[in-house]
Formats: sequence, structure tokens, C-alpha cells
Amino acid sequence: MLNNILKVIKLTCLFLCVSMGFAFANGAGTQGVHQQSKRVEISGTVTDAEGEPMVGVNILEKGTLNGTGTDANGKFTLTVRERAVLQVSYVGFVTQNVTVGNRTELQIQFLEDAQLLDEVVVTGYGTTSRRNLTTSISTIDTEKMKNVPVANITDALAGRTAGLIVTRSDGGINKESTIRIRGGGTPIVVIDGFISPWSDFKNINSDDIESMSLLKDASSTAVYGARAGDGVIVIKTKGGVRGLHVDYSYNRNWSGPTYVPKQISSYDRAMVSNKIREIYNMDPVYITEEVEKYRTGSDPFNYPNTNWQKILLRDFAPEEKHTVTMRGGSDFNRYYVSFQAFDQQSLIKENTNWLKRYNINMSETSEFKDLGLTLNFGLNGYITDFREPRSHYYQGSDRILYCIQNTSPRYNILKKKYSFRLKLLTHFSTEFYIRHILKYKHLKPILAINF
Repeated sequence: MLNNILKVIKLTCLFLCVSMGFAFANGAGTQGVHQQSKRVEISGTVTDAEGEPMVGVNILEKGTLNGTGTDANGKFTLTVRERAVLQVSYVGFVTQNVTVGNRTELQIQFLEDAQLLDEVVVTGYGTTSRRNLTTSISTIDTEKMKNVPVANITDALAGRTAGLIVTRSDGGINKESTIRIRGGGTPIVVIDGFISPWSDFKNINSDDIESMSLLKDASSTAVYGARAGDGVIVIKTKGGVRGLHVDYSYNRNWSGPTYVPKQISSYDRAMVSNKIREIYNMDPVYITEEVEKYRTGSDPFNYPNTNWQKILLRDFAPEEKHTVTMRGGSDFNRYYVSFQAFDQQSLIKENTNWLKRYNINMSETSEFKDLGLTLNFGLNGYITDFREPRSHYYQGSDRILYCIQNTSPRYNILKKKYSFRLKLLTHFSTEFYIRHILKYKHLKPILAINF
């Protein structure tokens, strides 16, 4: 009996010790959180290696979205947590992580990123390093555009570099963005040293692009003459490498409108029609019994409330892309082959609006080192197949969507005299025909010999 009492006392003491330990730890943790949540205001100045203030430097509290930038004098002010770490970055300079500690005033000096400045950039007259360039030439990271779910490359360029203005006014099938460099007109496009039509640039396979540069002002575009007054887009496609590399990628996505206005119901239309006539002291179009039938839906055949959006449109438009690339070779000979199939559908349920595109690209490089001769052969092309709805009154998917949105829900598609409206919006009516365009362009070999 005594032994049992002693065991109970021991267990009770152990429990009290553990509880006190947890309480102490909890209090310490609370104190630590309290101290961590304390915020202080810091300020500082950012200069370059020569002591000159730097404007527009990004100052970010690491691990958060709290940040700011330097002003015209290179100064900044930011409220952060105690002992926070600041991530300081600027294009062309080494990104720095600065520990605040107990300081409230910081002096940060930037060093140039030598590796970035030595990066090779394609220009209108050859290649050079970024170190020797000014803001007249910008490069675009093409690797970040490979998996962007867009129909053509013009849509993928938005926000990629300074001075490039990309405007998209229509989200329909086979639509493209307008590209301007520093607010000018349409720039010319140079692909692998050849000035190419804009359609070739629009339909190029983004996976084939190795590098892309923008020539913005006269100092960089002079080699192309007056026609380059609106800037130049210079593209270099991929070539072969040693060994053998085969890649396949598949991308499928669904896109939909940001907002679809809700159609007005038959009941609301009837009420509005009667109200307007009442204002002008005219007899109502619909009697009370008819309005009530529209409201309750008790006679859907004679007093329908047809939802044209639900009948003719789907919620999302599917899109898919298949890409196969093969590159390889040796020290003497290198090759690159790619094929891409792209299929874009619209919101219209009937198969009346779509775009299909097929890209092929082949290149081969042979080096005769003993002769100092390099032989390049390239073959690239694309085929587009485009279908678009059209009628005597409307042309294009945007106008068809307008017709769907504004067709009265009081029409019953089950009635013969109204069935033509459904046919008009699809592809069965003689009044409604399809514009079918088949383009077959730029499928020709390009042979170049470089000494």
C-alpha cells in the first residue's frame, strides 16, 4: 500500500515538472514571437563602384513581398522586422543579401556582374558582349517563353523587356498582338540573318528560338537602312550539338472569357417592353397572363426562355500543342530537326471556328576545318489551316458572339420558323458559310556558306 502511494506521489511530481517546462517554453516562444514581430524603420544609400548614387535599385525584405526602390539620389526608406535580411538587386549588377542587424542606416555599394556583362548578344551585324552595349539593344530570355500557353509568339513577349510595347485587342482565334518598339511602327524581323515577313515571325515555333534581341535605335539598326526605323527583332534559331538529344513536350490548356454578361430573361424583356409603352401611353405588348407564363415557365413551348449562351457556347476553349525535337552530331557535322502541331478551338460548340498549325524546322552545319569552311543548310516552314464563321450580316467570331448575346430568349428553337436562327449561328444554313483559308508559305531551302 505504501509503495503504491509513493508511486502516485512520484508520478504527480513528474507531471508538474513537465507542465512547468511546457509553460516556460511556451512563454519563451511567445516572447520570441513578440520580439520577432517588432518592426523598425531603416534607411540607406546605394552607390556603384565609383560612389555614384544608383536610381531604381530594388530593395526587398527577403522572404516577404515588402520592398521599395531607391530615389534619384540613391536613397531609400523601408520598415522591416528586426534583424531582417535585405535582398538588393539591379540589372547588370551582382545581387546582394544585406543583414540589417541593429543598424538603422545602411551604405550599400554595388559591383558589376562580370559574367552577365560578358554574355554574347546577337546584333544586326554579328555578335558582341553585353558589356559593350547600351540601352539601344535588349535581349529576351527565350527559355521562359517555351511553356507559355499562347497561340503565337507575339502574345508571349508582353513584359519581357524595356521599350517593348505589346497590345492585345482581341482574344479570338488567329488573333495576334500588336508589337511596337519605343512607340514606333511595326518593326522588321530578321531570322537567321534573313529579313522575313511578319507572318513568319508570328507563326514561328518558340521552341526553335535560341536567342532574341531587340535593336531599338539608329546606332544599332543602321545596318538595315531606312526600313529599320521602327526597330528590328533579331532571332537566331537553334542548331545541332554533339551527341544525340530527343525531346517531346505536350501542352494542353483551357481558356475562357474573364466575364460573360448575363442574358436578360424573357420575363424581364416583357416587363421592360410593357414599361416603355406605358411611359408613352401606349397599350402593352404582353398581357398579364403572358407575362406570368414567361415568369413561371409553365408553357416553355409558346413562351420560352431560351438560353442561347448555354446552347451554343461552352465554358472553356481547349488548346493543345505537341512538340518533338531532335538534335545531335559530331565535331564535324551537327543537325537539328523539330516538328510542332498546334490546335486551337473556340468557345463555339459547333466546329466552325478553329486554327491548326504545323511547323517544321531542319538545320545542318558542316565544318571543314582544314579548309576553313563552314556549310550551313536550313529548311523551315509552316502550314496554317483556319476556319471562321461568317454570314451576310456578321463576320468573325466576335460578331457571332455579339449575335448570340443579343438574340431574344423569346425565340423557341423547337419551332420551325425560328430554327434558322440556330442554323445561322452554326454551319448548317445556306446563308451561313465558312471562310476556309489554307496557307502554304515559306517552305523553301536556305543555303548559306560562311568563310
